[in-house]
Amino acid sequence: MKTLILLITLAGISFAGTYDNNYRVIDQNNTKPDYDVLMHGDFDEIIRFKEISFKYGAMSNDDNHIDTIYNKIKEYTDKKQNILVSVIGYTNTKNEKDEVSDSENYANNIADILNKKGLDKKSIIIESRNTKDNLYTNESYTSTKLSNRVRVALYLLPQIDTDGDGVYDNYDECPETPEGLEVDEVGCLLDTDGDGVYDHLDKCPGTPKGFSVDNDGCPIRKNLMLNFATNSWEILESSNKIINEFVEFIKANPAYDIKIIGHTDNMGTEASNLILSQHRAEALKSIFEELGINTSKMTTDGLGESTPTASNKTKDGRYQNRRTVIELIYEK
Repeated sequence: MKTLILLITLAGISFAGTYDNNYRVIDQNNTKPDYDVLMHGDFDEIIRFKEISFKYGAMSNDDNHIDTIYNKIKEYTDKKQNILVSVIGYTNTKNEKDEVSDSENYANNIADILNKKGLDKKSIIIESRNTKDNLYTNESYTSTKLSNRVRVALYLLPQIDTDGDGVYDNYDECPETPEGLEVDEVGCLLDTDGDGVYDHLDKCPGTPKGFSVDNDGCPIRKNLMLNFATNSWEILESSNKIINEFVEFIKANPAYDIKIIGHTDNMGTEASNLILSQHRAEALKSIFEELGINTSKMTTDGLGESTPTASNKTKDGRYQNRRTVIELIYEK
């Protein structure tokens, strides 16, 4: 059953301003869905506020009236309830051109005030009734001026939550959320760490800022391994491309700590190879610094010939062992 409440208040505010046309407007010359909703819709409650009078283009009520209207509406919006607010302008003007513009101005001025106070435009429906439904005679100047007015009414619609996520449809920005998943206040799936992967799919929750992640929400790893000539720590020209690619990755993922580890084959003494491997790691660090990477989060180490990746009995195996390897460190 519809409940009708007439809210009686003292009225008024001094106003002069502009408006835009982004409100929903009922056009009396055409059948519009908004008009059908207000005329024939089902409502849990209707609140009609005392009308707002205009004089010489400005509101002639006291300053508390518009606040009273908005505060009552806010009681419902704070509860995320499904509402529509009808704002209807009237005028006594008999000139057809002025009749339309005056009543539109009155309605839009009030809608503009309510919107600036915080009422969402999508909840406001504007209607210009012009000289229709005048309640006062035109026989005197005083009574004629009383026809310049705006009526505001709040319509409480049935509360519908189609996807069952706990957020009513009129506030739900993600209306087809899968059943049983937690959502935020606007009905969208949660992504607590902000990595672009929803919480229910995120296998690495709590990823810090500064990491690109994969489809599982885990930081992307990128390997870099360079090889060297015998007894040399000079970076080969053939390595420039993969070095530049790695630099771009690190610039896009600045949260990683970087450890550069140098290695050698078994040619030479263990002591000299340990020094050589450290030089190789330092050489790569210098290149990174030249290319703009912050080296404060970068460390180097030389392991000499102690950890071969291939057999040192072949030429190719020894080439593979003369290398630097990058270890990306990810700490929450």
